[in-house]
Amino acid sequence: MTVQVGARREEVPWYKSLRHIFTTTHHTHIGMLYIAFSFIFLLVGGAMALLMRWELAKAGASFLEPSTYASLFTVHGTLMIFFWATPVFFGFANYLLPKMIGAPDLYYPKLNALSFWLLPVAAALLLLGWPAIGWTGYAPLSVTEPGVGVDMWILSLHIAGTSSIIGSLNFIVTTWRLRNPRVTWSNLPLFVWSMIVTAFIVILAVPVLAFGLTLLLLDRNFGTNFYITPEGDPILWQHLFWFFGHPEVYILVLPAFGLLSEILPRLVKRPIYGYKMIAYSTIMIGVLSFGVWAHHMFTTGLSIRALAPFMIITMTIAIPTGIKVINWEATLVGARIRYNTPTLFSLSAIASMIVGGITGVFHAGIPVDWQLQDTYWVVGHFHLVLFGVISQVAFAGIYYYYPIFTKRMYSETLGKVHFATANIGQYLLYGSMLALGLMGMPRRYFDYLPEFQPLNTLASFGAFVIGIGTLLFVINLLVSWRLGPKAGEDPWEAEKTGQPDFLGEYYNKLDQMKKEEAPQQDVQPKQ
Repeated sequence: MTVQVGARREEVPWYKSLRHIFTTTHHTHIGMLYIAFSFIFLLVGGAMALLMRWELAKAGASFLEPSTYASLFTVHGTLMIFFWATPVFFGFANYLLPKMIGAPDLYYPKLNALSFWLLPVAAALLLLGWPAIGWTGYAPLSVTEPGVGVDMWILSLHIAGTSSIIGSLNFIVTTWRLRNPRVTWSNLPLFVWSMIVTAFIVILAVPVLAFGLTLLLLDRNFGTNFYITPEGDPILWQHLFWFFGHPEVYILVLPAFGLLSEILPRLVKRPIYGYKMIAYSTIMIGVLSFGVWAHHMFTTGLSIRALAPFMIITMTIAIPTGIKVINWEATLVGARIRYNTPTLFSLSAIASMIVGGITGVFHAGIPVDWQLQDTYWVVGHFHLVLFGVISQVAFAGIYYYYPIFTKRMYSETLGKVHFATANIGQYLLYGSMLALGLMGMPRRYFDYLPEFQPLNTLASFGAFVIGIGTLLFVINLLVSWRLGPKAGEDPWEAEKTGQPDFLGEYYNKLDQMKKEEAPQQDVQPKQ
């Protein structure tokens, strides 16, 4: 079923009843379900991280078995990527994108509901399978691992990937067919630009992962040898996985960039600097993301001639990312900044992007990568981007749109405590990881040499500081949902300062006002 441009369907609370939750197709309700689902798995995946950091707080085996530790970091990594960072921004897109372009709903509402309800099934399969192969599933371990855990992991990723493809197609068709005529490609909100580019990346990259997973399933269950020597090659899995895997990084980070580009100028009451360059850089990142996968494979024995182009493209992709950072900083020049919670998280995300980006650019150089590959430096860098940028933009988005989602304001005091704990914790945790990587500590081990203990203890302390802040965040949202002060129609004065949150809806209102103000012509009856 498709929807037609016209009056928006009347909205009722998405939590009206259990039946309504399971049957709704309204884009705002599906968006809230995505966001609620993703935050549940942020807490689940975060709890797994705390268990691992508890084990790593001191040298020597503590309370986890090696196999349990392996399962924890496998499921933690898969949950955080496929069931937290991806669906939270699909949730924002479900809620915001139609409003930003003036559409009454997504083009295919029932398919939109299907794309969400596939995710709980996929998550359940992952948790029930409890694999212990690492979230990257490297062969030959993933081929020879006994039991059905890996098979359930494969099926889980197939279903999650199908969900992403359905949602991505819906975003593209909706933007193409249901925009208000005044919302053109030259004034399209930057969050919509980021979601369109992300959607194309999903459509091109996820089928490659599905192909690789299918070959893995055949190797495990039907006697084929795609990834087993001498007939096959385990490096084939790495090519297929990372052809998807590095674009997946931009599937996670581009929506965060887009959302940050929407809320930052409204918070500082200044138009975004360099709109066109941000849009062009988003497209450039999307294109270049498919040419960097082998920088994850510098230590696999591929020839320097084969690897050199990937090194160059990896360096090049830092340019459009740097353009965004410069534009965000230029937007702040001369602004009178009010340091409320979403502003603080937005500024922190920019700072984390600088630190996380610099620590990643080092890896573009093949000699440096040879030294740092598979050390805690890689873990620290990746988490600075995943938590420091992506998660903090998600927090900023939740705080910014919370009065729009719930018609109530949150506690600013608890919000700032959350900000402080998140940032103190992340630099203790990920800064320690970077230092451990430089010292040579390998990742994915549940024990380590005694000389690594001081920094590991500090890292674990930082992890628990983040955990405390995240609990305060959840408490703040739940309590404010019922007891928070009522929010106004324009809580951040965005429309008042000429930057309406939802450009398409704003144009719809203007069009409706013009129709109502147009003089009614008398129609004479025919004689």
